[in-house]
Amino acid sequence: MQIVLGTLEFGAIGGAATYALTVAGELQLLGHQVTIFAGETGELAEVAEERGIRVAAGESALPDACDVVYAQDRATAYLMMDRYPGRPQALCMHSGSSEFDRWNPPQLPGVVSAVVVMHDRLAHRAEAFARRQEIVRLRQPVDLARFTPRTAIGETPRRVLLLLGTYPLADRRDAILRACEEVGLECIERGRFGPQHTLSPEQDINEVDIVIGTGRSIVEAMACSRAAFVYGHMGGDGWVTADSYRALEAVNFAYATADDLMVTPEMIGDRLRGYRQSMGSVNMDLSRMHHGAARHAEELVALFERLEPGAHADGSPLREFARMSRVQWQTESRALGLANEARVLASRAQAAETRADAAEKHLEALRRAPWYRRLRGP
Repeated sequence: MQIVLGTLEFGAIGGAATYALTVAGELQLLGHQVTIFAGETGELAEVAEERGIRVAAGESALPDACDVVYAQDRATAYLMMDRYPGRPQALCMHSGSSEFDRWNPPQLPGVVSAVVVMHDRLAHRAEAFARRQEIVRLRQPVDLARFTPRTAIGETPRRVLLLLGTYPLADRRDAILRACEEVGLECIERGRFGPQHTLSPEQDINEVDIVIGTGRSIVEAMACSRAAFVYGHMGGDGWVTADSYRALEAVNFAYATADDLMVTPEMIGDRLRGYRQSMGSVNMDLSRMHHGAARHAEELVALFERLEPGAHADGSPLREFARMSRVQWQTESRALGLANEARVLASRAQAAETRADAAEKHLEALRRAPWYRRLRGP
């Protein structure tokens, strides 16, 4: 089968791009011809090519024909339907946020025949769209050959890997850092816009006892037999355990589902003290049972084989829809970056005001001191 896997961005490491790389590799292992088409390429594209995966940085590098398209966003779905008219197409819906339209399936008939979702919240949103397509519920895939335990975690935890995503809130990050300090844990941060990002997260994961994060990072930590603590910019529920796994997987290990939300360093610290060495082996078993990328690829192939050919209306301005969708995402992305920058500046301004108030109170106390009055004289 000749498969074109399309995405807007395939440069920096991120959820959708990492998923595309993982899936492409597994489909290729099954003997299928896979081409990753990307509007923007970078270091992740280089990694893909090093693994023998073909990357098309532009339409001119695409194969003349394909059997199926697997789009990772709406703009690419429109463009690929124009490039390969009549070919079956599925779309992977990576986010259910109402703020961003990039991940939503096209509502034009005949473009997408099926929507793949990887947790229940996305499934509920996909069911609400006016244009009904087949909804396929899969689970977050992880490459079990890469993400595998190299050492055992300690009976007493010493090191934590903090992965708070692209735009972490300062107060969430600070709360985690303070909690780790109170519990006596050394904290290492990684992230796309953090102190350091990496294209080999399995190395960093295997050097710690605990991983704190959301989404794919939690599944990767589980596969490496690490203790996994769900916490991010929307809060979290703490430890992944055999009992909590089902509820956390249903929300992509990303959002708070519990009533007793962790909002202070003391509350987070209390949860962190619940660490058990046995969490590692339990998590590894859960990841191998439910999240193997090989099984995910097999389920995708079964989907691709039953997809009906696309049948969009002749004359539909698909390329213009694709362009508008790209521009909209660029605008939304800039807005997201500016919002994050504004939060950082507001946090700094608040800290400066706090320091200024403290300095003013200290100065006022000095002015009331007897020795100061004597220096000033009558």
